[in-house]
Amino acid sequence: MTGNSSEGPGVDLALWGKHRGLPGPYPVVCHLLDAAAAMGVLWDLYVSPGGRRHIAAGLGVGDEQARRILMFWAALHDVGKVTFTFQSQADDAFSGLTGYMDVPGERISHDQAVHLWLGLALREVGYLARGVRDEAFMVAQLLGGHHGRFFQLKQDVCDPLVYVPSLGRGKWEQQRRAIFGALHSVLGKPGPPAKRMSADVAGLVCGLVVLADWLVSQDFFVKGRLKDRPKVGDAASLKAHLVVSTRQVPGLLTEAGLGRLRLQPGSFGDEFPFEPNYLQRSLADALPALVGERPGLLLITAPMGDGKTEIALHSARVMGEACGVPGIFVGLPTMATADQIYERVMDYGMRRAIDPAPLTLLHSMAWLNPVYSRDVSPSGEPDPEILTGEDARGAWTAATDWLQARNRGVLAPFSVGTIDQALLAALCGKHNMLRLMGLSGKVIVIDEVHAYDAYMQGLLRRLLTWLGRMGVPVVLLSATLPRQIGRRLAEAYLLGAGHRSPIEVTAGYPGWLYADAGGGRVTAKALTTEPRSLDVEVHEVPIGKDRRADRSVALQELLKPLVETNSGCVGIICNTVAEAQQTFESLQEWLGKIFAGSSQRPQLQILHSRFPAEDRAEITRAVVDRFGKEGKESGKRPTTGAILVATQVVEQSIDLDFDFLISDLAPIALLLQRAGRCWRHLHNPRPTWASRARLAVLSPVSADGRPAVPDSWPFVYPAALLRRTREELTKRGARSIQIPDEIQPLVDTVYDEDFLDPDRGMADDDVERIADEQVKTFISQQVAIPEPADVKSLHALTSADIDEQVIRTRLGADSARVICCYQAHSGEMFLDPSLTAELPGRGSLDKGRFTKIEVRTLLARVIPVPAAWVRGPDDKDLPPVAWRENAHLRDVLLLRHPVGVDGRVRPAELGTNSFVLSPELGLVRLTC
Repeated sequence: MTGNSSEGPGVDLALWGKHRGLPGPYPVVCHLLDAAAAMGVLWDLYVSPGGRRHIAAGLGVGDEQARRILMFWAALHDVGKVTFTFQSQADDAFSGLTGYMDVPGERISHDQAVHLWLGLALREVGYLARGVRDEAFMVAQLLGGHHGRFFQLKQDVCDPLVYVPSLGRGKWEQQRRAIFGALHSVLGKPGPPAKRMSADVAGLVCGLVVLADWLVSQDFFVKGRLKDRPKVGDAASLKAHLVVSTRQVPGLLTEAGLGRLRLQPGSFGDEFPFEPNYLQRSLADALPALVGERPGLLLITAPMGDGKTEIALHSARVMGEACGVPGIFVGLPTMATADQIYERVMDYGMRRAIDPAPLTLLHSMAWLNPVYSRDVSPSGEPDPEILTGEDARGAWTAATDWLQARNRGVLAPFSVGTIDQALLAALCGKHNMLRLMGLSGKVIVIDEVHAYDAYMQGLLRRLLTWLGRMGVPVVLLSATLPRQIGRRLAEAYLLGAGHRSPIEVTAGYPGWLYADAGGGRVTAKALTTEPRSLDVEVHEVPIGKDRRADRSVALQELLKPLVETNSGCVGIICNTVAEAQQTFESLQEWLGKIFAGSSQRPQLQILHSRFPAEDRAEITRAVVDRFGKEGKESGKRPTTGAILVATQVVEQSIDLDFDFLISDLAPIALLLQRAGRCWRHLHNPRPTWASRARLAVLSPVSADGRPAVPDSWPFVYPAALLRRTREELTKRGARSIQIPDEIQPLVDTVYDEDFLDPDRGMADDDVERIADEQVKTFISQQVAIPEPADVKSLHALTSADIDEQVIRTRLGADSARVICCYQAHSGEMFLDPSLTAELPGRGSLDKGRFTKIEVRTLLARVIPVPAAWVRGPDDKDLPPVAWRENAHLRDVLLLRHPVGVDGRVRPAELGTNSFVLSPELGLVRLTC
């Protein structure tokens, strides 16, 4: 022993809790006290007021008692390190222990030891026993899950030392009890909760324990505390250690970027430099009275370009202030849309945040965004060129390095990301409770709610049920949401809030709906605004022998006015990358013939997902500059004719404005989304030939003139929705679509689930579509966490029984990543066809590790492709060995383009496919 306690055996400070990378072992009891200190500070400075109320109410105690209980629990999270299995991992530290016997047999992880051992100890300080669901064992299970997964409860474990001998008897047990007693005493002997926790409260507490552990496990903090470690393990020394740690932890939060978002109060006009429109004015006036102090779900449905993003931010601020949930998370359907909204939210934070407000961008390629990641030099110091000039505008909202690490971004007070980052909280995956805790302090804004398939909708509904249970405000946005989907989403939220009876949920269009989580009341408001017409015309395009739609004749006819006047901006949206590339080449050849020798030929650009990341980002910025909101004012909007050929990447959340839009046939909701890029900004001048907003839909037909679908399209859209859309548009004839009045009826008609026609029954493609949606919904329920009320054991929230390959936020989205490289005749590999940039086989740091900038340079060349294209790669297609040791590079495949002595680049071969990277077209898959 190295110390004594007045209440029993003293705590042995030779029992270590942290060792790796330290000058000496750090006592486990010190780490436990550090975690308790971190929990207290997190409660005071990080957990939202609404979250504190929810947790305290869930424990049946007041705010201060809840704080003390959580500090005690955090202090117990690593008591399982007092085992032979753990202590024997460090030979030098273990040799300093005296009187501890070796424990042969099955080894046990320290988190599982907590799970198995702690329950009986808690019973002895007043936690009630109610069988497998008793308070003590639920807390033990909660703390045993601090590495991201909960263990299964065992009902028949009366004595854990008998059930798991590797816990260790004798001095091992004596010290576990000594540490338990010392922590209980030093922390003021907090009593047990007055009621058994629900699953949502347990999940939130587990997330906080994980965060507290992470904060005080940082090497620099532990090294600093190691210098001042107690000399003895008595109560006075341990309490003194707790006091000092409590003083130091606030600095950890500041450095990490953890805190509560504080936005300036004010009206909509205070927040944005323009007058509110009909939608924004209606909500700004009505929302404060509707919210009161209770959370709810706000569903906003309005046409494309009607300012939903701005009113969503205003509504989130109002709802958050009222409910004590000040943070904001904005979720988008794609990485590209998230990048676009990120800068708009960043500008909002720059104007309105009272304190520095770290804003994280959450998707797998976020660190390639130069505005977000803030380039650093190989030494780790900020690059001064990045922090000067225009890019310095983000300093107030810059995310810290700590928040940019894996699994941490959602903990920031302010976040933008793909919806996947929120849906991960609803999957039975590791650390989902940490994500749920991060979301719980924010108003959750989900944009483009219509854009998700049945699988993602199923996950979203489950997430909304948990958010409703936790009292987290939600804002949902859509321009083309089928009515039944909106109803299901609102009902899922209200179900979580405890309102199980059927509720009539009907939103007007345009308009909004507010579902009050407190009383279950639903308030809907239909709005009126000045209508505008959209001319829609259907043009038939033949399907050729290669089963692709041949657009050339139709496009040449439709583009005649632009070509004859060399004026106007036209967008062409294709359903697949291959068809966009084919269309671009066809137009390039046609325009080249017409304008041969002319310096004033129309501009032609292509944008899709299959460019190297840095090229795609550059093209996207150029497209937004040219066709975006500020195009005319900035002088960048083309003064001659301009054509953009694109795919779905421009369909949503990217602010583009064309004089005329041409689109492949798509489901009506998405056609209308695409049409939102036509005459979007009325202040833009139009060419004389574009006197009205106009959408041309290219509808494929077979050789005999019958409606048909190219082979690749069913992989993109259900055939039934394409057919229903074509039939509805054909039925309308030359009649214009009146926006907004006809949007909702059109969407509801095409997406109507009552398919049965008494005269002809259900169409085969409708049967296929509904079956596909039912399967996707079923799968979503299999991989999603149970509803809060159905959780009998926390193990169900992170069940390891589910195949990790099945747990994902999107179905059918299997993709691979490739980098094009070039092989000289000598065999050397390069990153460029001119053979000047050598392919790095290893990094520049010690032991061949890559710096952040080196990894970013490589990832900037990554191209996503369907996984089916690159299955079964040979060894030559795998990256260098050093790449495989880097988490960001290990799964990248190489497309090796041989370069002859004459400098000619030949296609890359991988499996049965061949590819070529074109500067103009991006990555092209050649016909085999």
